[in-house]
Amino acid sequence: MASVIAALVMHTVRKAKAPPSVVDGRSLINNLIEKAKQEIKPDKKISATLENEKDIHKALFKVLLKKVGNAREILQIMELQMCDCVFIDELRTLLMSPPPKKKGSFRRFFSSVGKLLRRPFRT
Repeated sequence: MASVIAALVMHTVRKAKAPPSVVDGRSLINNLIEKAKQEIKPDKKISATLENEKDIHKALFKVLLKKVGNAREILQIMELQMCDCVFIDELRTLLMSPPPKKKGSFRRFFSSVGKLLRRPFRT
């Protein structure tokens, strides 16, 4: 869970185009990790999700973008420690949801063929 939080903070700093010298990343990461450890209890579902999913931080960033607005605002809210409850709720939902199943190659192929055949008949 700590790696997801660290990746989220670094991803947010990168997207906000803020110089790393201005942002105190360690304190942000430590604060969010402490809040997440208090709120989210580890279990088998969470550990399996963390092992299988590499880009949880990107999905979490997209959800925060929809709720807040832009990367600079997310970074400001993280620094002011205002988004802890929203951040932790979204992290919990992402960790508890099962990863999406990948379609097999045959299914993808016939899906795309079906879409191509239906395209001319759309209204």
